[in-house]
Amino acid sequence: MIPRQKGKGRIEMSQRNRGFTTLELMIVLTVFGLMIAASWGSIQGIIDQQRLNGATNQLATHLRLAREKAVAEGNNYIVTFRIAQNQYQVWDDEGSDSMMGPDDSRTNFDMPDRTVLQNAAFFGANRVIFRPDGTCNASGSVQITNQENTREVDVLASTGKITVTTP
Repeated sequence: MIPRQKGKGRIEMSQRNRGFTTLELMIVLTVFGLMIAASWGSIQGIIDQQRLNGATNQLATHLRLAREKAVAEGNNYIVTFRIAQNQYQVWDDEGSDSMMGPDDSRTNFDMPDRTVLQNAAFFGANRVIFRPDGTCNASGSVQITNQENTREVDVLASTGKITVTTP
């Protein structure tokens, strides 16, 4: 489109081609920034909640996988909770003797930021042993918490069933 001439050499652009001024853009960005700042607390709470749910589901999945592998491979799988390090360890106990041997393998899993592993209790021990028949050595639970919420993963000895609850 060709600009129209309007008196004494001034060029007038049509309203469609004007665009936004720098001032208008700065006002919009400032309002947007204020909205983000005002809602940051609730956004952080949602992020923390998702981290807690994700960590709990990951732990439950690793426990279920350890149970399934114990049944499939015909040897014990041990999950040890290391509260002080905020991690747990899945251990393939090839000899089913609860002792680290040359064929055994261990994998450590760290808890995500802002989530804490606590209160792992399996009949006074900090570990659960899944047997080849699908059962485990003791019933118990482990809690995962953040600053506001707690989730619990329960294991039933007679069946090896793993459930996630909110205490």
